[in-house]
Formats: sequence, structure tokens, C-alpha cells
Amino acid sequence: MFSQKLRPLVFFHIAKTGGTSATATLRPLFGDAVTSDGNLSTTCLASRPPADDMLYHGHSEHGAAWAVPRGAVTATVLRSPEEQAVSNYLHLLRNPHLPLHDGAMRLGFSGLMRAVPFLLAFQAVSLDVAIAMGPLHTLDELFARLPAIRRFLNRIDVVGCLDQLDTVLQDAAQRTGRAKASLPPAPCLNTATEFGTGQREVDQLQAEYRALAADPLLRRLMEAEASLVARAHARCASRLKSWVLPVRASRTWRPGTLQAPG
Repeated sequence: MFSQKLRPLVFFHIAKTGGTSATATLRPLFGDAVTSDGNLSTTCLASRPPADDMLYHGHSEHGAAWAVPRGAVTATVLRSPEEQAVSNYLHLLRNPHLPLHDGAMRLGFSGLMRAVPFLLAFQAVSLDVAIAMGPLHTLDELFARLPAIRRFLNRIDVVGCLDQLDTVLQDAAQRTGRAKASLPPAPCLNTATEFGTGQREVDQLQAEYRALAADPLLRRLMEAEASLVARAHARCASRLKSWVLPVRASRTWRPGTLQAPG
């Protein structure tokens, strides 16, 4: 059933998963949008009384999930772990102000992943930030938190992956009472190609990603990440099958791996 009542939307933006494209597409459907320097914090969520025309969005700060206004629809988008890791690395390279920029420049892709293995489970860590009141310190903590992260992902109303983005956005429109909205295809914004990265370089980095699976600990992280992405992908596919109204099929942005490399 599609909602007949207008409801606010809270979009948890995980870096390098198409969130910029998602919010650009959704923004015209809402009368007001709230973010805090690109972040979604408890302060941001409590900054104004919740209203039906509000879109809250941004990279989650600690505990933001606990401040979601009552009645709001929640949404997020994930991405193939291989593609997300490579895109995130390229993002670090071209932004000198980011804390890991120097490490990315000095160590290269494989070296950085080994030095900061949390990056191989970046989407899992990002989801954990939304429900945790403080940062993770060890990989053992992350592995222990995975059941809670999975439960949180299951509780988010609208989930899917980058190759399903148009379907995810249509679902968000339906659930917030905007069933009659005609959404254009989401634009491809803030991509590596825009900044001059060639396909050959991307292919090489993705090959490096797959090679990291030879390390048992890194493989475990990659499998944990892939499991979450596969779960999000399956939920979106199941949701699409349940719709009784015709919807536009999602575009495939770019083929990606949904399973851990083997």
C-alpha cells in the first residue's frame, strides 16, 4: 500500500553510494530540506519541528538514528563494495582537506586498505555510526556490532543499491505520500569520471580490491560488507515485486559485485 498522507523523509547518506544524486532528485518533492554542513546529526534532526514537507539528509553523525522524528520515512542507498571502496579512495586522493588524503597519496589503494581496514567495511561502519554513541576502535568491535547493524538496516523503510537507485527513489516518494510525483531518472553526480579518472585506472583499482581477499582478515571484512549490500539489494527487489502499479525499471549504472571476491 502506498501512503496517502504526506510524511517527512530522513535520508542516511553513505559516502560514494549515489547519495548526492538521490538527494538532488528528491529535493524538489519537499518544501524544505535540512542538513548540517552535509551531515545528519541529532541536532540537525531536532533543529526544527517535524513537518510533512521536510527532507532531512546527510552523512550520519553518532546516534542520529535515535533522533528520527516520529512518523518520518527513513531511507538509504548502498553500493557494490568493490565500487564503493574504489570510489571512496579516489575521493580521498582528490580532496587534500580529508584526514586520510596523505595516507592515500603515500600508500596507494592496497596499502591504504591494509593500513585502515575499516575502509573495506565502510558502509557497515557508516550504518553503525547512525546507531552508536561513539566510534569503533577495533575490528573485533565491528564484528561484534554486525548483528545490530543488520537489525538497523532491516528497520530502515527504504533501502536498495546504486544500480536500483531509480526504484529506491520511487519507493521513497510512494511511502512519503508523493505517489503521483513524476521523478526524472537520477543524474550521475560527483562521479570519478567527472574528475578525469579513466576506466583503465578504475579497473586496476578494482583488481587490487579483489586481490585483498587473499588476506583472511580483510576477506572477512569484505564478506561482512557484501552481506549487507546483498541484503539491501534483495529488499529493494522484493519491494518492487510487491508493487501493483507500473513503475519505471531501474537503470543499471554499472555492473558491480554483490558478493565478496573469491
